[in-house]
Amino acid sequence: MSIIHKQKLLDLEFGEKGERDIYGLINNYLCIDAKKTKDKYCSFDMEDENNCIEIKTRRYNINSFKEFFFSHKKLKYADDRNKCVSIVFNLTDGVYLFDYTKHQDKVRIVDNQFCRKDRGYVERNKMCYCPTEYFELIKCKRKYDGDSDTT
Repeated sequence: MSIIHKQKLLDLEFGEKGERDIYGLINNYLCIDAKKTKDKYCSFDMEDENNCIEIKTRRYNINSFKEFFFSHKKLKYADDRNKCVSIVFNLTDGVYLFDYTKHQDKVRIVDNQFCRKDRGYVERNKMCYCPTEYFELIKCKRKYDGDSDTT
């Protein structure tokens, strides 16, 4: 197995664990009953009749960047179904919600954006950049105590 393939598997495992840990938290915060989508190729990670939720687990804290991003192609799926879109960023210092439906006018869209090449090929996509000043803190994490959660 190549180093690149191993890294991709580690990234997927990291993301999936981050998602599993916060499904209930997201539903409670948004007062909904969204379900995990059926497989990893679905457009969003959670969905109900009115909402599409994407979860991005990252090894950064909220102050690492002024913007975090997600793929623009996800929006067509939600638009076609007339659903609200929320992006949840599970970061090292906390879990944050970006309400795309509410703040879409604040999103910067960049076409043909270089994203990454650590998986053995160059990925280019149309990307949505979300300013962190519009993130809502759902749950804080303490970095100094083995990343244990606080409430």
